[in-house]
Amino acid sequence: MGVAGRPPEADAELAALRRRAYGPGGDISGDATALARLRELETLGRDAGSGAQDGPRPTPAPPADAPRPPSTPSDAVTAPPVAGDDGAAVAPSLRHRIGRWPLLAAAAAAGAAAALIATALLAPRPTATLAPVSAAQATGGFPADSALDWYGLTRQQLTAFQAFEAARPWAGVNDEGAQCLFVAVAAEWAAAGCTPAGLDPVVDVTVTADSPLSDDLEVGSVVRFTRHGDGAVEVYVAPAAAED
Repeated sequence: MGVAGRPPEADAELAALRRRAYGPGGDISGDATALARLRELETLGRDAGSGAQDGPRPTPAPPADAPRPPSTPSDAVTAPPVAGDDGAAVAPSLRHRIGRWPLLAAAAAAGAAAALIATALLAPRPTATLAPVSAAQATGGFPADSALDWYGLTRQQLTAFQAFEAARPWAGVNDEGAQCLFVAVAAEWAAAGCTPAGLDPVVDVTVTADSPLSDDLEVGSVVRFTRHGDGAVEVYVAPAAAED
């Protein structure tokens, strides 16, 4: 149907343009010239009083590959906040983070416990643990007074310990708080060492061919004596290195 004020040939052009704009597979959105012509012809018809006759026209459909417009806040679906223990609202993202914290803490604690267990299993274990004994039970091997003077100790400040093979340790704390450890082998003073307060004294004795310790230990072995604080003396034995 023609419209007053619009040439008859324009009706056919308008129909074709409308099919491109509103029909299936419309492609007019990518043709700026055709889109401008469509608007021109429709405006011409409305200006001629044909708005009611032509009726309202939908907006041309965008091409299939056109980018979607950004979503508005009304498009997003937001989970309602959940009340916390004190009645305050807790956002979902915060709720998820709070829910993960106990799991992370538990995992960290389990990792620390595993590390401590592994360290305990890998740590060297003492060959023997020697308890204190009375001076009457300790025979021989007592350090000379001159040596004790050099370390700032007296006989009364020394404590004897059980013997390990032919070796017996003695320990004491001098007036400056230093921890001292002495080792006698078959009544002969073999080695001594002192450390500042807070550190454990350590004394190493190497087994030689003429040492009484060679009766029970391989020559070249090292016997380590150490005292932890004011407790017992622990003994560690490192066997001699194998010969090539």
